[in-house]
Amino acid sequence: MQTMKLISSNPLISSYANIFGFNNINFNNLQILRWKRKPIWLPKAKSKLFRLSERAVIPNDELLEIRRLYNNYRTYYRSVRKYFIQTTKELETRYESSFIQQMEDKDFDINFKINEEWNKNIANQREVRLQSEKETKKLKVLEALQRKQVREEQINFEVEKKIQELKKITHKFITRENIDVVLNEVLNTTIDYNKALDLQGNWIENENECTEIKNKADKQTK
Repeated sequence: MQTMKLISSNPLISSYANIFGFNNINFNNLQILRWKRKPIWLPKAKSKLFRLSERAVIPNDELLEIRRLYNNYRTYYRSVRKYFIQTTKELETRYESSFIQQMEDKDFDINFKINEEWNKNIANQREVRLQSEKETKKLKVLEALQRKQVREEQINFEVEKKIQELKKITHKFITRENIDVVLNEVLNTTIDYNKALDLQGNWIENENECTEIKNKADKQTK
């Protein structure tokens, strides 16, 4: 009932209740699921802010046993810590600077040899790769040169063919040497334009034939 009153009193909550259908829920038979344990990110409850929990009462025999175990733990911890400190100091004093330098030089030589082997392997791989790239590039260049040569030969063939065709008609050209002869031929040759073309594609150049054909056509029309 309290929940229904809260929903009905607030218009915003009542609108959301109508949208999601909370009005049809029977809150009398509703069971709330609570946390088994309060989440760590939630603050302390207001009712427990000033609450002082009672101190646990430990029996004397258990208290003595706990102190004994704790003392043993601290003793073992300190002994192990001091042992590690002592061993590290002994190692630092045992190895002199010259010996350390020798070890570093030895490690450097070993690493240098390994690096040299790696560089040789990479150089061999690079050489093989460059050689293959060179061969492929060479083949591409040769193919391009062959295509260019074929194209040039085709162009030369066409040019030569054109030149031969022009050479065949050079005797018809008018030059400085034959211009007088050509002019005389043109002046001496008379061309009769009084001719006709019949339906069969024959040229009729005689004037009498033209008049006869015209008379026949007139008679047929009459």
